[in-house]
Amino acid sequence: MKSLRSFLRRPTQANLRTQLMVTTVVPVAALLLALSVVGVFGFTRLSQTLVEQRDSELVQLAARQVADYWADSVRLLLAVSAMDSVRSGDLNASKVLLSENAALYQRFDQISITDAQGVVIATEGGVVGEGFGQHSYFERARRLRRPVRSDVYEDARGDQLVVVAVPIYDLAGRFSGSPLGVWELRGDHLGLPVRNLRVGQSGFGQLVDEQGIILYHPSSDMIGADYHQHPIVAALLRGETGARTVNVGGRTMVMGYA
Repeated sequence: MKSLRSFLRRPTQANLRTQLMVTTVVPVAALLLALSVVGVFGFTRLSQTLVEQRDSELVQLAARQVADYWADSVRLLLAVSAMDSVRSGDLNASKVLLSENAALYQRFDQISITDAQGVVIATEGGVVGEGFGQHSYFERARRLRRPVRSDVYEDARGDQLVVVAVPIYDLAGRFSGSPLGVWELRGDHLGLPVRNLRVGQSGFGQLVDEQGIILYHPSSDMIGADYHQHPIVAALLRGETGARTVNVGGRTMVMGYA
């Protein structure tokens, strides 16, 4: 009888152990698994947030550097327009001024001086006799009496350019032409402050204008492309500043913009 009771008791004890395991071990394991998933997700999100903050700060610094670079470039053109030799129409002196102005070479791909009709009369890197007077930015510089930057456009040779025009007023106060600073999109100078930007181990900087046209990109095939529908460029054109993690073409990347 005793052995029979022991035999009947064994399955009950085994069942209790099984139930105890199910009611304790399994929930604990599930909790640990959930905590692991949440931890991994939280760590990933934290890392992503830190990278976004870094890129946001980095791109704002780069934007200030680009703005300073362009402002300094325009000031050099203003200095040319204020020279008495240029204002007096001394062509030989203007040619010498351009040929010896190393600071301008470091800023622009072409430097020219035009007459009142926008025809180039002296140049380094450009073509004497080339006309710029038909472009709206030239007329705006004359009318507004201040430097004006063009949008991206193609010249007669098919090169994509951005031009800065500064009005010249002669000694009698009459408009007499303009020094022009020309950036070629495939030249060496427009993207200079962005080219040396370092973003982590594999990141890069790019530069777009107010229309969403790529002015500088480390891949030359991208230069001149219209990117205004890209989600980050679209945010930038709305006046936003910051950084986002986006998926473009199957690639997830963090992009800062300012």
